[in-house]
Amino acid sequence: MMFGDARPVLAAALLLNTTTAFAQMPLNEQTLDSLRSKPSVDIEKFADDWVASTGDQRTVATALAAIIADKPALIDHANLIRTIGKRVEPEFTQSVLAKIEVTADPLARGGLLQLLRGAPPNTAASIEKWLSDTRPGEDLVEQSKRAPKLREAIANGAVAFRVCDIVFNVMEELRATNDPGAIRLTRSQSIEARDGHIRRARGTTPDATPDEVKHQPLPSIMPPPTQLPKHPSEAKPTTSTPSGEPASSMPWSIIVVLIVAAIGLLWLLLKGRK
Repeated sequence: MMFGDARPVLAAALLLNTTTAFAQMPLNEQTLDSLRSKPSVDIEKFADDWVASTGDQRTVATALAAIIADKPALIDHANLIRTIGKRVEPEFTQSVLAKIEVTADPLARGGLLQLLRGAPPNTAASIEKWLSDTRPGEDLVEQSKRAPKLREAIANGAVAFRVCDIVFNVMEELRATNDPGAIRLTRSQSIEARDGHIRRARGTTPDATPDEVKHQPLPSIMPPPTQLPKHPSEAKPTTSTPSGEPASSMPWSIIVVLIVAAIGLLWLLLKGRK
């Protein structure tokens, strides 16, 4: 009975010693791999102990961000790193944002962006500018070595996320945490489909389609204003046309005929008197 009662105590002591030993280990690839198979309660205990033994929050946050910045392939441990990072907020988010700014490698930038899932909603505004970064943000072949599901996705034609795709998904997650209709880009989508969502997120739209053009109002064409001459001397006389002459005007030929006829009648009158 005595040995039977002691077994739970020994098991608890062994678990405590194991967790404590983990807490004293550096948070590198080997440690992360070892923690992967641990139950969540052990991971939470490790996170508390590791943070307590490492130092101040800024030091812990900087070390966590450096893990992915130095080796982006470890992004499959992002959930574990975020679990530890929650214990040193807001320094964790600040350190990740600072690393993104100084990181030129698109794979490292893509990995760091994924660490921001679960960050405060106002973080979305800080990463929006990276929607213009169209470089590949992940290496599916390298990641598939750890994740068998990615091998299936690659076989089915999956296209790796670009930095801008990762930014879009993180922003959607931060801004619409409880929205079931929030848009999420997937690796099975074409680049053109992703670009359409990203353009709308940036406030730009593609060129109008023919259907849209049909509904656009036609531009109104206004006649040019009549230019008046600057000075009266510049005014040109208008040439009158026959149709524009008044009805009372008489040609000179008719006047001459009438004068000749009048003179002839006057001469005949005078001759008759003589």
